[in-house]
Amino acid sequence: MGEKPVKPTIRDIAKKANVSVSTVSRVLNGSKPVSPDLREKVLSTIESLKYSPNPIARGLATGNLPFVVVMIPQFDEFFTELARGLELALPKGITVFLVDSTNDITVEKQIFELVSELKPVGLVLAAVAREWNYPTPDYPMVFVNRLPSGVLDRFDTVESDNYEGGKLAGSFIRESGHERVAIIAGPKGYRTSDNRVDGFIKGFRAGGNRDITVFRTDLSFESGLSVGQVLLGANTRYTAAFCVTDAMALGVMEAYWMAGKAVPRDISIIGFDDSWAGRLTPVQLTTVQQNPRQIGREAAGLLLRRLSNFEVEPASICLPVTLLKRKSVGRYLSWYDGANEGERL
Repeated sequence: MGEKPVKPTIRDIAKKANVSVSTVSRVLNGSKPVSPDLREKVLSTIESLKYSPNPIARGLATGNLPFVVVMIPQFDEFFTELARGLELALPKGITVFLVDSTNDITVEKQIFELVSELKPVGLVLAAVAREWNYPTPDYPMVFVNRLPSGVLDRFDTVESDNYEGGKLAGSFIRESGHERVAIIAGPKGYRTSDNRVDGFIKGFRAGGNRDITVFRTDLSFESGLSVGQVLLGANTRYTAAFCVTDAMALGVMEAYWMAGKAVPRDISIIGFDDSWAGRLTPVQLTTVQQNPRQIGREAAGLLLRRLSNFEVEPASICLPVTLLKRKSVGRYLSWYDGANEGERL
């Protein structure tokens, strides 16, 4: 196969038209007046070379690039799917920039200040901060998935029904006969995690005050692994664990496997997300499924709605979730020496 032809640059245009690069730039951007003859000469050269300007580079240079920033706490399956859903739902011609705040409030603030200077079409934000006290920008902003306190009724928001998802998980664990459960949650004050925990407690304790211990940590696989090791060494025997993310649930599962234990025989585990990893484990993870692409699509709709009328009242969208009953939850049989029998449901 032959080599791909090299695309001409504005330097090539300037050289052929025998003008300066700045003259070509002025013609392309319309930033300063150019004489009619010189303008025609440059445009003819552009046509002859079949030059096509890079719209992103040109937009950044002129300040006329329509772009949306999506700020996420980390690059993972959930947030990249959310960004993809938003990108597909926006009109062609709007560029999406995906940035990672690395789960750091200081970085999040720095990015927010930088974005405000760049004047985007809009900002979609999964926040790290628990409270939102930054200045209100003069462009549309939609909070997704992670909603700090102080944003409802002030900004457009999209989230899954985290309380109902937790309640579905709690009811299923209760119906499976479990009486003593560990909850592995995020730091207190994070709405997403807190709503899942509150919903689980409501579903699990329906009709009785069953035993629950809450362990709070970050939302990672490594934290799930650490808490799993704590559960294994505890005096209390936990027959089930509810984790507010699949990553944490897979960490708990790994801890038990490393100790020679079996899931769900020695512990039942339920997560929240429906990640690909949870489907590919030897014991498929029971989990609450949410739809990150739909969250992205709804966020795009709210951005476009506010672009057409900036003064419209804030909207809050709460999307339904589904409990996926797989293989990591077993029925607790009290006659089995006080252990968690692995009769798979």
